[in-house]
Amino acid sequence: MDLEKIKQKIRPDEKLAWRSAGRFLNAVNALIKKNKIKATAIIGGSLAKGTFLKGDHDVDIFVKFQKGYETGKLSDILEKILAPLKPERVHGSRDYFIKMDRKMKYELVPVYDIEHASEIVNLTDASPLHFRWLRKQEEKNPKLNDEIRLAKAFCKSAGVYGAESYIRGFSGHVLDILVFNYGSFMGLLRNAAKWKKPQVIDIYNVYKGEALQRLNEAKIISPLVLIDPIQPERNAAAALGDDMFDRFIERAKAFLKKPSEKFFEREKFSLKKIKKKNTIILDVTPLKGKKDIVGSKLLHSFESIGKQLEINGFEISGSGWHWDKNAYFWYNMKKMKIAKEYVHDGPPVKAKSNFEQFTKKYRKTFVKNGRVYARVNRQFTDAKKMVSAILKIDFVRKNFKKAGII
Repeated sequence: MDLEKIKQKIRPDEKLAWRSAGRFLNAVNALIKKNKIKATAIIGGSLAKGTFLKGDHDVDIFVKFQKGYETGKLSDILEKILAPLKPERVHGSRDYFIKMDRKMKYELVPVYDIEHASEIVNLTDASPLHFRWLRKQEEKNPKLNDEIRLAKAFCKSAGVYGAESYIRGFSGHVLDILVFNYGSFMGLLRNAAKWKKPQVIDIYNVYKGEALQRLNEAKIISPLVLIDPIQPERNAAAALGDDMFDRFIERAKAFLKKPSEKFFEREKFSLKKIKKKNTIILDVTPLKGKKDIVGSKLLHSFESIGKQLEINGFEISGSGWHWDKNAYFWYNMKKMKIAKEYVHDGPPVKAKSNFEQFTKKYRKTFVKNGRVYARVNRQFTDAKKMVSAILKIDFVRKNFKKAGII
């Protein structure tokens, strides 16, 4: 397969993107000047890095404040500056702003104007340092940005791109580091096919093989521990979930076995494709609110329904969810109906006190190989009826507006 052809296909018209973003940037800087604030807005993210994908419409703008301003007031100051643009304020470690303009979505992030990682006050302050680091690597390897674009397109097609709490996938920054570390997109895939949990990658060998022993325990719970080149005390992949890690490895192996352009194409969601025998599909209307919060609530409901099905004896062979305007949850069941009765394990017979308590609690008991067991009737034997009941449970129901089986 010709990867050069794919590179050309996903490479954007950077001049057009910069022209559009430049107009908006100038408007923001004019507002900063009008308010007599000591700050400068710059373009960051993938557009600044040179890894912007064709068809993408998200642009990061960092408003770099001089250090005289209090960190807790930066978002409020920026809100006042941007008032004529009427942006949406989004809660984060430091609140930021979103504004749509000429089909482009701008995220305006307040940061301190810093030169070194030692000056970082909030995690967002590191972002301009990240793209400055990547630009230096691209100067040494001009082909790097095309290789990163391949990795991004590959991850978006696989549904594993994005570090938001409801996605828990690979962020752009993580892919930047990984492609740099392995030298190319293919180098990343060949190595990813051999990854094991926990996979530790320390590109500058800061910890000399002892990252898991020396890093804070909270920072190494993700399946991939990726030492940040700007902040070595940070795991850049801390937000990555196990399912996304596993899916990426599966896709890498599949591509290496049989390369195809399809691995770089974003497939449109289709209900027809997920409708199979023994599949339960839910049509879910999300709550209104900020995307990250709404998405997290949907994910919580999706996972809760799956857990409740399994706790009640139903086996799920596969599941997934999709969210655009409405959301859809689906669960591929091994069986839609299960036996009315199941066998519940009890204690050893020789544990007299526990044995007596168990036999008092359950009517139908029997002893086998020195252990007592009980035959227990299930509340639900039909998976669809079980799901209908789960949808009425408060801790599930509160996370969406309405939901029903289709």
